[in-house]
Amino acid sequence: MVRTQDDVIRSTDLDALSCRVACVSKGYLEDEFLKPIVSGLIKFQPLYSAPNTQFVVTRNLKKQLFQAKLPIISRGSYIRVKSIDCLVDSFLSQHEGTPCQIVSLGSGSETRPFKLLPKYPELNYVEIDFAKSVKVKKYSILADAVLRSRLGVEAAETIPSTYDEFAVASPDLHTENYHLFSLDLRSIDRTCSKQTLEDNGVKFDVPTLILSECVLCYLEPEDSNRVLSFFLREIPDGSVIVYEPMGGEGDDNGKMFGKVMEANLATRNISLPSLFTFGTLARQSSRFERLGIKKVKCLNMETIFDNWISPETMRRISRLELLDETEEWKLLSEHYCLCYCTWGSFAIDKKISM
Repeated sequence: MVRTQDDVIRSTDLDALSCRVACVSKGYLEDEFLKPIVSGLIKFQPLYSAPNTQFVVTRNLKKQLFQAKLPIISRGSYIRVKSIDCLVDSFLSQHEGTPCQIVSLGSGSETRPFKLLPKYPELNYVEIDFAKSVKVKKYSILADAVLRSRLGVEAAETIPSTYDEFAVASPDLHTENYHLFSLDLRSIDRTCSKQTLEDNGVKFDVPTLILSECVLCYLEPEDSNRVLSFFLREIPDGSVIVYEPMGGEGDDNGKMFGKVMEANLATRNISLPSLFTFGTLARQSSRFERLGIKKVKCLNMETIFDNWISPETMRRISRLELLDETEEWKLLSEHYCLCYCTWGSFAIDKKISM
């Protein structure tokens, strides 16, 4: 099977998923829905490959998913998941009892809808990703009774089990308040219209939170700005959470971390077009402000780790494993940011505590 550039980008979700698997196994995180998602991925992802290669694909998947992770990686994954969860919870608590919406761009293997939809019956949850990712997630859901029940899937369709069956299977899944569908984000406001999104369950008349976890950074800056501008224009009450790396600015010393990251990713044929364009917190903030968003907060993960985590939680995670790479952690956490901004009712100034 020919590996496209989109397939390469899709593979980065495996990296994030394997990090979450390690976090759960070490005790950083609890996620009862991770196991069926992982099992589904192992079962259905190989069906994209020719039958005579599926065994090798399965073996390589397992090797990647259960690969040991350094403490610095586990800590970074923990703070990524928990900080975004805290902001999502803050948004939902502020709109509890009223219709609202989460639109997750490039949602991949995330498990948030399984946790949130039973708790917030007024929530409309939309997940958008490449067709191949969506199809694997759809059948991972349909193959598991617990995941189906959490989303309100009433009856499972026939589950494909062969290359030929999987090739013709529909990728999308829709329930009353959960919508999983395939879309190339680069098509938004080009070939993909507002009506197309409405037809797939996106609502434009309720408070909406847009999530981008290391997603918009894979687009050219003009494409990511167009996606954000579209939602800014079409949703009167909207908010955005963006998590992504920053490459730095200035001379070679200022960009050293970004240059090393760029070189490492290039060995896998991965590029981050906006790594230096939005390479600092100031440039990230300016990006949103230039689009017309007035309420903007951008923090690096070092600041979040030092200020959002309660002393009790800090003691707990510090006991899980010894972190010797303190300087490396500082460097890594300085170069990842969490930006959250709103042009609506989301009160982003509330104190966050983990």
